[in-house]
Amino acid sequence: MLGDRTVLTAKKITEFLKESGDRFQKTIVFCVDEEHAARMRQALVNENADLVADNHCLLPARTARPCPKSRVRTKPSSMDSPTRFR
Repeated sequence: MLGDRTVLTAKKITEFLKESGDRFQKTIVFCVDEEHAARMRQALVNENADLVADNHCLLPARTARPCPKSRVRTKPSSMDSPTRFR
């Protein structure tokens, strides 16, 4: 069961992203623990059901299946270099 505060937060995040014109913007949501993160993810999926239906990409982080309509880079960038952190 999703808490009222979690649902309200997901609604506010979704409203903000809709108003920005790009709902695929990078967004960081801080959660108390993994259980809260799972509830927040579900609340965001519920609020953005149209994107989930179109993209099928909002899978749990532990899911190993690739996204069929991937928006992920296929070529490594200079940011992926192991020397970046040296």
